[in-house]
Amino acid sequence: MISGSFPTMRCGIADQVWHLSHHLCRLGHEVSVVTSRNESTAAGAASATGEPRLEVRPLIESWRRPGPVVAAVSASDCDIVHLEYQTALYERHPMINGLPATLEVAGLRQPVVTRFHDLWGPKLFPGAGRLGLRSRYVAQLAARSEAALVSNDRHRRQLATLLGGKTEHLTNVPLGPGVPPSVTEEQAACQRQELGVREGELLGVYFGLVQSGTGKGLAALLKAIAETREIGTRWVCLGGGQSARDGRHQERLRRLAGSLGIADRVTWLGYVPDRQVSAVLSAADVCVLPYEDGAEFHRSSLVTVLSHRVPLVTTYVGCLPSPLRSGEHVLAVPAGDPAELGRAMSRLATDSGLREHLRANLAQLEDSFAWPSLARRTAAVYADVRQRVGSGGLGARREGAKA
Repeated sequence: MISGSFPTMRCGIADQVWHLSHHLCRLGHEVSVVTSRNESTAAGAASATGEPRLEVRPLIESWRRPGPVVAAVSASDCDIVHLEYQTALYERHPMINGLPATLEVAGLRQPVVTRFHDLWGPKLFPGAGRLGLRSRYVAQLAARSEAALVSNDRHRRQLATLLGGKTEHLTNVPLGPGVPPSVTEEQAACQRQELGVREGELLGVYFGLVQSGTGKGLAALLKAIAETREIGTRWVCLGGGQSARDGRHQERLRRLAGSLGIADRVTWLGYVPDRQVSAVLSAADVCVLPYEDGAEFHRSSLVTVLSHRVPLVTTYVGCLPSPLRSGEHVLAVPAGDPAELGRAMSRLATDSGLREHLRANLAQLEDSFAWPSLARRTAAVYADVRQRVGSGGLGARREGAKA
């Protein structure tokens, strides 16, 4: 498995790789993760030693040269090369987009299965995007992969367009929760006390990155909180940024909260351990994720909230991703409509029956986003690929594939 990100890097894809690799191991597969070489991934590799079928190799100092990646694949003796693709993970360099062809030229015949987290192409030169060149690199990677995994219908349609309508090797497999549920009701109740939630108050939460330019809609959320202040909800913002620019963005949001008169109602927790994330989400009465481009399953923050069964207000562009339905699993409003957002927040906060209705219906979707199920679906893709490319060679020797 190749991923530019791995714990303890603060990255949703790092969390996905951690959970998927462990659950594939529990199914009997061997997993060797080739990742970036830095202090964070070295710490992650050290913490993964408890799983004997998992090997974490933080080897790659630069993703601009194919040689180290080819050498790592050759040394791994793997059956499948599973690539986690987001161009930002690989220095926005086109090398990784040519990986299937590079391996073939090097005489390595392992099929490549690519998980597309987004469809942004590498940086080339100013204007390359307008000329469609960046998209061509994405199409090249998808076309040369034996299977392409996408997490939502929007990406599937876009990728199919890039491939000229070819969809036979595209498979929808949702992301799993970056932070699976892990606390008891008693621990969630203690978390409410620690946050200072008083008797009769509600606990509202935002969960995700707090970064400039990520389309999370936090400014709109703060304005909606100000419009609904009479409800009596204490708000917690879970998550942070990764750069000085993100820090300045967070400071602007804090100043906005102060100017709206809600600074005392919003607690900024930043990054906290996964167990505390789970405790806060399990303790929450309401969550709001006002994505500017609408809710989609390529967002691990959305899947994490759904897996904790938190009554959720979110947004859509066009429609909600299946199987979510507004009023049944979430409350959804059009993206970019702060008035509708505020009304939906008020409705959910004041209707305990609706909150319980949403929780009950989310419980029925639990298996759709549970890691054991997602690992089985991913392993089924591996099995299909191995069958299509032939049963001889490395794959014939083992009961479980090595990725």
